[in-house]
Formats: sequence, structure tokens, C-alpha cells
Amino acid sequence: MAALLASLLALESLFRSDVEDGTMEQWVMSGQPLGWLLLAKVASHWVLTGLPLVIIAPVVGTALGLPFEAWGTLVLSLLLGTATLSVLGGIGAALTVGVRRGSVLLSLLVLPLAMPLLIFGSRAVGMVMDGDSPSGPLQLLAAIFFLTLSLGPVAMSAAIRISVES
Repeated sequence: MAALLASLLALESLFRSDVEDGTMEQWVMSGQPLGWLLLAKVASHWVLTGLPLVIIAPVVGTALGLPFEAWGTLVLSLLLGTATLSVLGGIGAALTVGVRRGSVLLSLLVLPLAMPLLIFGSRAVGMVMDGDSPSGPLQLLAAIFFLTLSLGPVAMSAAIRISVES
């Protein structure tokens, strides 16, 4: 939940300032692949919001009684989950960049898509704590990550092109 809330806080302003000052229009007209440029912006968002959570998670988990054996699964599930949240949030931010005060709409778009990430991530850590193998939920998290990573730049660039042209 902390990862989801941390990524949602900064998502509304992810592309908004670039659209307002004309940078995004220059990116669209530059001839460079817009999907790669937007993915780089989303990656910087992940470095600022997701990576600190991944790094601090074992310490916080230990304070909450998480055994040492579950550290690796916690870090891996948070790594996959926060990266996927950033890409999903980038898609949502690109869709709502033309809407004034679109934070509520952005939350309505991203939250239902983020629920499987929360379920599979917490299930993987729970399975390790029960002595089971967490490979199933972690593989599903990885599949969702690669799906969003492959389709996200296309969706973001299409949404940005539509909002910049209108």
C-alpha cells in the first residue's frame, strides 16, 4: 500500500509541466521515438518513488516482524510491483494530462489496475513466511511487469499525441 500511495502522489505532475511549457510538443515533433522518451521519464519517476521503498523495505519489514528469509521475496516483489505501478501510472498520467485537476480520474484509472500487484506481492511474501515457494505470485508479477513494459510506451505516446494535438 505504501508503494501505491507513494507513486500516486507524484503521478499527476509527471507529464503536466512538460505539456504546459511546450516541451512535450517539441518531443512529439522531434522525430525521436516518443515512447522511449516517455519511458525514460517514467523510469526517473520510479527511481524517485519506487527505488527508495525497495531499499528501505527490509528494514521496515524487520521492524514489523518479517523474518530474514522473506527479505529477498519482499524486495523482488516490491521491485516488480513498483516498476509496474510507475508504468501504469505513466499511462494514466498520459491519459489525464489534458484534464484539469485530473488526480481523481487518475486514481480511478490506476487503482483497479494496481490491485493484482498488491494481491500477488503480499501473497508471495505470505507464502515465504508459511514455508512455501513464492514462485507462482512472483512469476505473475513479472508477467504483468513485462506486459506493461511492452505496451506502456505505445499507450503513453498515443495518449500524449492526442492531448498535444487537441
